[in-house]
Parts: sequence; C-alpha cells; structure tokens
Amino acid sequence: MSIRKILWRVVRWMALSVVVLVVGLFVFVQVQQHLLRWRAERLLNEIRSIEMGKSTWSDAQKLMNEWGEWGGYESSCTSERCDYQIAMEDEFRVFPIYFMPNGHIWKEPRECCRWLFKPYQVLGGRYELVDARIQVKDGIIWTKSFGISTFVNPIFQKIEWQNQYMLSGDVDGETHISSFKVWPYLLHHPEYSAEIVPICTGCKIIRATFSPYTEIKVQDQFLDFNLSCLTRWMECKSGEEIYPGAWKLAKEEEKLYANASEYDAPRLCNIELYARDYKYAAVAEVIPMNQTQNASPYKWQNEIPPDSDASLWRRIRIIKSLKNHAMPNNPEYSRVEMIGNSKGLLSDGVSMKKFKPEDKFILLFEYGLDDSDAVSITPSGCGYYSYTEENLAAVERGIKRDVLSDAW
Repeated sequence: MSIRKILWRVVRWMALSVVVLVVGLFVFVQVQQHLLRWRAERLLNEIRSIEMGKSTWSDAQKLMNEWGEWGGYESSCTSERCDYQIAMEDEFRVFPIYFMPNGHIWKEPRECCRWLFKPYQVLGGRYELVDARIQVKDGIIWTKSFGISTFVNPIFQKIEWQNQYMLSGDVDGETHISSFKVWPYLLHHPEYSAEIVPICTGCKIIRATFSPYTEIKVQDQFLDFNLSCLTRWMECKSGEEIYPGAWKLAKEEEKLYANASEYDAPRLCNIELYARDYKYAAVAEVIPMNQTQNASPYKWQNEIPPDSDASLWRRIRIIKSLKNHAMPNNPEYSRVEMIGNSKGLLSDGVSMKKFKPEDKFILLFEYGLDDSDAVSITPSGCGYYSYTEENLAAVERGIKRDVLSDAW
C-alpha cells in the first residue's frame, strides 16, 4: 500500500472521528438540556399541586423523597419547622446556588473545564438553573416558590461574565408579600403583586408574589412559566417570553404606580396589610426633643435636620414590641424621626402636629434597630398610625396572617 493511500486513510478516519465526536457532543448537550426541562416540568406540576396552608408534612415528605438527589436544607428539617429547597442545573453548573433566605452557599460552581464553555454554547448548551422551595411550620406547608434562570449570550472570561445577562422568572407564595412601598395594588389586589425588577445590573428579572389567600385562578396564572426557554435553539430574551404568567400584570402594575399619588394615605396605607407585610411592629412614644441620654451616635438622628419643617419632627422611643422583637438592643435608645409625611399626616390620615411628649403611636418598619443604626425607620409613608384599640386589633390580625414572620 502506498504512503499516499495510508495518509488518505488516516485523514479520513480522523475526519470521521471528529464528526462522530461533534455529533456525540451535540447529542449529549441536547439530551441533558431536555432532561433538565423534563424534570423542571415535573417539579413545577408538583409545586402547583401544593396548597399553602392546607398541604401537610406528609405531602412535604413525599416531595423530599422524590427530589432528594437535588434537595437540601440548613440545620434541621422536621414537621415543626423545615425550609426545604430543590435546585437543578445544566451539566456545567457555572454559578453558585445559595440557601434562601440566609444566603449561605449550598452548591459551589464548577471550576474545571472552562475551555469547553464556548463549544458548549455553540452546540446549543445553556447555563440554566431551576429551583423550588417549601417552608413547613407545625406540620403545614405555608409557602412555596419556583423559578428558572438562563444566561443569554454568555461569554466566559476567567471568573467574570461580560456582554451577557441573566434572564429570570420567579414566583414566591408567601405569608407576606413584601409591600415595602406605597404600592397602588393594595387598592386593587392586596394578596398578590408582580414586578419587573427595575435595578439589576447584568440581569432581567420578573418576579411575582402571592399569599395563601389569593384566588386559585391567579395562583395558576403566576405558575405559568415557559419552560421551552430551557431548550429552545433561539434563546428567550425577555421576561414576556420566559414568564408570561406575570408579565402582563407587571406592566399593569407599572402604570398604576406611575399614576398613584405618593401619599394617598389613608386609602393606600391599610394597617392590617402593612402589619402582615412589614417585619417589625411596635408601640412608640414621643419624648422631649432635648433628651440626649442614650441618643443615637449619628448627629442627624439627634437634632432636627436643617431646612426642615420643625413641626413634623419628634424624638421617639419604642416602648413595646408587637412583632419580631422590634425593641432595639438598648431599650432607652431614642432618635429623631419625621413622623408621618410631608403633609404632617399619619398613615391613617390623622394629623400629628399636636403630638406632645408621652403621646403614643403605632410604628411599622422593615429593618431592625440597634444603638448604631443609621437607617431611617420611616417606611415610605405607611409606617405611622394613631394609637387606638381599632388599629391595635388590625395590627394583630395582620400579624396572625404572617404565619412565618419569625422566619424572616
């Protein structure tokens, strides 16, 4: 046999080997992508079947037994208290997975074989994550969540992502719906919300939240994900594509918020709903402005700010916690706050200009206080209410609806 024939045979076999390798890799990439989608569809159906406030520990155990290979939890998991998560990724696992809401890393990202990331993309691979979560308290499942994320046009360079973004759709069934602003949805549908996250560098996120009291048809709408985004050859590039169930409502929310009056208090500031949604509730009292003992180390918290309407500012002290240990570390700690809003009204429309020392009011806020805290506790105009039996009863009703308030 001539040398030319031998060389031709070698070249032919090498070319054939390359073709087989490429075809094999293509098949592998597509199979694992479709397998992830199939599992995601099964998991989404199981999350849909869970009824918050009704499904039991037995239902939770069934879910954990089926998805144990992809499941995890921190500390302990019993019928008294369990926060269980399920997370599945594509084979390359390029980003870490965190326990929610504690933020501890659960699964580290893959560090090896990064030279294959680009060929993986060329063969139709996507860097994707599917996750779900349930929370159990006293034998009942009270919350559930589901989300998908996919990277669009990824270019991997060392450990930094460039010229790409993460596209995500997430839904959280919670006992509170995190209304940290004067959202106008409180007038129309106080049990659920949807938003396109406005500030997110390198990502596009659409998020929905609903409470156990949300009507079933709305819950079904919020669990409508386009899981074909996990396997499509042409990538999904917008929230409307990946999460159509929440997109329409989120756009309607933007219009409502744009047209809402900033301080349409008492219409928007429903005390029962805010007591459910804010982490802390307390009774506070007005104390003399000249009191300096145990005051904040931050000067602006001890004195009336310059160029302000002095009639709107008071020195206050928390005297009783109503929700989640709202008392500061130092019980004598006090600070200056602008009670209510620029119109001098509490959140229920009562004028506060006549407030004098020893007068009490109800305070709702989101961030805990300590002796060095420098963050204002004023929660966008919906955190100050007159101290009445009616309002105290409304706060109590709201707190009872936030079954997992102590799990924040």
